[in-house]
Amino acid sequence: VGTWLHNSYRMPTFTDLYYQSTTQHGNPNLKPENAFNADLHLLWTPDKWTVRVAAFKRFGHNIIDWVRLPNELVWHSENLTDVNSFGSELAVDYRPAWRWLDNIHLDYTYLHVSKGSSHYISSYSTDYLRHQAKLRVSQPIVSKLSAAWQLSLNDRAGTYVNVADNRETKFKASLLCDLKVQWKEKHYQLFAEATNLFNTTYFDFGNLPQPGRWFKAGVSVTVLIH
Repeated sequence: VGTWLHNSYRMPTFTDLYYQSTTQHGNPNLKPENAFNADLHLLWTPDKWTVRVAAFKRFGHNIIDWVRLPNELVWHSENLTDVNSFGSELAVDYRPAWRWLDNIHLDYTYLHVSKGSSHYISSYSTDYLRHQAKLRVSQPIVSKLSAAWQLSLNDRAGTYVNVADNRETKFKASLLCDLKVQWKEKHYQLFAEATNLFNTTYFDFGNLPQPGRWFKAGVSVTVLIH
């Protein structure tokens, strides 16, 4: 069992303070935002299993966000009265004694965010992953070659103003699939990754589609210095 209590702070950026355009106005009178955070973690490790349950609460004050009223066209940076969040997480790892499977990992995270200034349209402070579930499977292939598959289901809360019709649009849930293959030696690793194998179109921020299917490869070297 673990419990953490701590404060965090964030200073406004230059853009938040001074940026000016036809659609965005910075605010030089912004105050730093601050938050009080509380976390509780429970860990259970029976044979072949690791189970972790967590809950967290965040009380945010003077949160900086780009906002506008429903009848306005210009976004301006403001300190929202408060933005509070509550979340929970469940993570399970299973390590079976099978030659063709190393590890199965499953986790689920739930998050709820509420803000005090509900009459404003928010640019991003209340756009968040309300539900996220991940399934990752690691398996040996042959010799020192192994693979890791991951499926992730993401359901984002909040809305964004669609530039095509200037209407409030809800984020759609997305299913993503990733694959990593690696050859592991004592002092180096060769790897190749394929991300977003389904070539899914999804948004983490309004009107900015995330990359489709893409690939990368590389080498990781471990250097020992005595």
